[in-house]
Amino acid sequence: MNPKYIYHYTSLENANRIIKSRQLFLFDVFKQKDRYEYFYGGNIVAEQLGRLTRVESLQKHFGHNSTNIPYMWGGIVRFFSNNKMYLELFNSLKSNSNNKLMEFLNSLDEEIKYYIISFSTDPNNPYLWKNYADNYNGVVLKFDLDYIRSVVSNLGCDKINYINDDESTNTLISSILFKYRNDKEFYNKSLIELTRFIVYSKSKEYNHEKEFRITLHNNPKISNKNENKVFKLDGRDYVKLFRFEYDFLNSLLEISIGEGIFGDERVSVIKNLNSQVPNILIL
Repeated sequence: MNPKYIYHYTSLENANRIIKSRQLFLFDVFKQKDRYEYFYGGNIVAEQLGRLTRVESLQKHFGHNSTNIPYMWGGIVRFFSNNKMYLELFNSLKSNSNNKLMEFLNSLDEEIKYYIISFSTDPNNPYLWKNYADNYNGVVLKFDLDYIRSVVSNLGCDKINYINDDESTNTLISSILFKYRNDKEFYNKSLIELTRFIVYSKSKEYNHEKEFRITLHNNPKISNKNENKVFKLDGRDYVKLFRFEYDFLNSLLEISIGEGIFGDERVSVIKNLNSQVPNILIL
């Protein structure tokens, strides 16, 4: 069950940018500054796909679709792995492969297009204040998730699944493949779901963040909707969440200022925010 409210921890500079533009920005998952966090789930998926390619009964379980599993392995490794052994093997396969593998890998640049923004379900998390809100010199923006979901189509949103690299996780990965084993769109559908698994998974050591993510899958062939226009900011691709600025204003409920901002500076920050969003509660 999704929460009613979600909280975005950020610096004062970035908060001003968000408020001034009346917009939330979702960045390309492959160009995130902290992309390393996706390697955890990516390496687990790659390892399980590698195991499946060595199963003698692979043809029995997946029929003609069994030949697509190595290609999916290559796609996951290309985008979501930092395992040196996997990358060396992938490069070896790529340089000695047939045209089908290269066509598949090239198509993934368009197939896997996730744009993402992170929130938390915790309104007052010391770790997030310190690491994402400029060590209490930033702010927390509170949003109404129900409203966002009502006005934004093609929206993915869910709590992060904090996982271990264990048998239950491997079973879950295998179940995704088995679900589509007789589908003519086996590798497209499986890859999309495996990618979503990676995008919404992190190691259990981060479960104190209570992270919640909003994603847009920017691929009209899969979503049957028009692509969102892509912009660039600081060298990174991003898309805008809202079509209209009043949707941003209706979804933003309150702004909490960090305790590191005090005295005259705090008065000045509150005054500035009030001038930009006069109907929003500022704490």
